[in-house]
Parts: sequence; structure tokens; C-alpha cells
Amino acid sequence: MHFSVAVLSEIFLEAMVDTSAKMPCSVLQKTDDNVEFIFWYKNDGVNALYTLDARSRPLGEASHVRNETYGDRVKFYVTATQPYLQLDSLRADDSGAYFCRVDYQWSATELTKVNLIVIGKFFM
Repeated sequence: MHFSVAVLSEIFLEAMVDTSAKMPCSVLQKTDDNVEFIFWYKNDGVNALYTLDARSRPLGEASHVRNETYGDRVKFYVTATQPYLQLDSLRADDSGAYFCRVDYQWSATELTKVNLIVIGKFFM
């Protein structure tokens, strides 16, 4: 079996500690195909920090599952004009490479890479 992957974009994003980051994900609306899953990973992680299961249903009715490590700090806005993962209450250890993987029923899997740098607060 052959799978193909298309890397659509790489984004660099900076945000301050204790604020929120909105990390975009390229989800192409195709008339001849359907999104089945969307996974968000940090670095080369094995476990997804967020999973959206849209098999046999519209994106707006998809099942959302958060990794318990992130809890309520993470939410995926899939029906936004430009879908994005929002990570709240940022900490220094949230810095890293985040990957949004979109699996379609028939088309190639698409990846968006977001390089997040969380900047600490500076006092003078």
C-alpha cells in the first residue's frame, strides 16, 4: 500500500508566556474528497495532543479528543475560515514544532508545521 504526504506550509510563531497561541492548519475543502482525521503532534511525538475524527460526518460534527496532558488549555477550531489550534496559558516548555496532519479519504495526507517559540516575561 502506498501513502503520499504533501507538506503544505511551515509557519513561525512567537507568543509570550501566559498568553495564547493560534496555530493554523491547512484543511483544504475538496468537493471530491472528505477529511477523515486531523491530528496535532508536538515535535516527533507518538501521541497526538489533539485528535479530530470526522469519519462519516461533516467537520462541524466531528468528535474531538484532547490529550489529558494539555487538558482545557487546548482547543481546535476546525470550522473557522482558517482552522487553528489554540493553546492557552502558554509555558516556556510549550515551545517546539507542532504538526497538523490532515488525513483525507482518498487524497494525500497534508501536513502543516508550526514552529512555536514561547517568550518569557522580562523585567527591568
